[in-house]
Order: sequence, then structure tokens, then C-alpha cells
Amino acid sequence: MWAFAIMAAQVAAAKPTCEDPTAVLSEMRTALMENRYTHEIDDRIEAAFGCQPLSDPSQLARLWVLRGMRHHYVDDDSYMAEMAFRSALRIDSQAYRSEQGTATLDALMNAALENLSADPPGQLHLTGLDAELSAALDGQRVSFPQTADAGLHLVQVYDRRRVVHATVVSVPSMTDLELDLSGVRPERTLWQRKRPSLFITGASGLALGTLAAAMALNQREAIDGAQDSAELEAALQREQRYANAAYGLFSIGVLGVGASFVF
Repeated sequence: MWAFAIMAAQVAAAKPTCEDPTAVLSEMRTALMENRYTHEIDDRIEAAFGCQPLSDPSQLARLWVLRGMRHHYVDDDSYMAEMAFRSALRIDSQAYRSEQGTATLDALMNAALENLSADPPGQLHLTGLDAELSAALDGQRVSFPQTADAGLHLVQVYDRRRVVHATVVSVPSMTDLELDLSGVRPERTLWQRKRPSLFITGASGLALGTLAAAMALNQREAIDGAQDSAELEAALQREQRYANAAYGLFSIGVLGVGASFVF
């Protein structure tokens, strides 16, 4: 019992903290306004979207506005800034109205609005996606390859339980972009990780239980051929021991095999 409790505590302790995307986005905006932005925030944003439910439009629009501000203020890249603003405007035409910017930033936002559909879309392909995983684009479950507007997009990978990974991609116009997801694996619970061991233990229990039951049945011959009460008693005791062992091993076998399929 203590060993199991310690192991469960270790598993819980090893699980990384899942940040709230809204909180990280607010921190990103503050860092941009105070001129102390670092790209470590980008990694935290992807990690936050990679452990939450599929993104909602308001979060995504704000992310693209802030990415546009980052490209403008930090990277001095007006092209990527406009592409980020276009991505935001496709979701919410008022996405950037609450942000106070420079005249240059305002001009980029207006240009993004005017050139919203200026570039033809591209194609996004996913490679190496595990068979137990699926992917969503900008918070929507879609099939891949997927036609995507030129600009920034959020790819979230999820299993049957929740989102396990997220990454931001920039899809070029009229280009096929391949995103390699071979490094993403389904998140497995403790029971799922123990499933092979449970099955082997259960199968071994059934095999040994069958052997014990056969040996119990073989005592019938010794019981029928007993010459005196001492031989009869010894044969009956052996039969009982083998029968008890068979019951116990069969129970372990059924529980082990059953648990390997349930969890």
C-alpha cells in the first residue's frame, strides 16, 4: 500500500503544471508594453494551449493580435506582423480595437484588414501522427491535409481524453507545409502504462490455475486407490491444496486480464 502511494505521488509530482492560456496571454501583453518580452513566453503559450481544451475563438484572436505586436515591436518584421493581424481578423473583425499602438502598428492593422484575402491559401499536411491521436486546427476538429489561409494557425493534438500538444505554424500562400508530429505521443494513465504487465500476470495466473486444477483432478486416482485411511487422508489433502491454488490463480488471472482490457 505504501509503495503504491509513493509511486502515485511520484507520478503526480512529475506531471508538469498546466498554465491558463488567458493568464499567459495577459503576461505576454504586459511584457510587450513594458519592453521586456522574451521568446520563452512563446514556449509557455504553446505549452498552455497544449494541455487545455480546444482553443476558443476569443483566445485565438487575442493570441494572433499579440503575435502581430511581437513581430512589430520585437522582431521589426512588418510582413509577419500583418500576417498575424490577418489571422486575428479572420476570427474577429474587432480583435485589435482594444490595443493601443503606434501609428505604424495601426497602419499594419488597417493593411491587414484591407488585404485579408489578398493571398491564396496553402495546404497543411501532418506527418508522423500517432494512430491514437487526432488533430485540430484553430480549435476545430478537421481532417488533414487541410486547406488553410495564409498566415498563423494553431494545431492542437488530442487523444480520447484531452489535448496533449499544441504548436503555432505559419502557412505560406500557395505552398504545401508539412508538420512533423512524430515526437508527440498519447498521454497514458498509470493503469494504461501497466496494462502489458497486468495482461502477462493475468495470463500466467490462468495458465498456472489450469495446471493446478489438472493436478487436483489427478488426485482422484490416488483417492480411489488408497489402501488405508492414511493414504486416503493424504490424497484428499493434496486435492484440496491443488484446488485452493487453482481457485486463487484463476482469480488472479481473471482480474489481471480483465483489468488490462478495462483500463
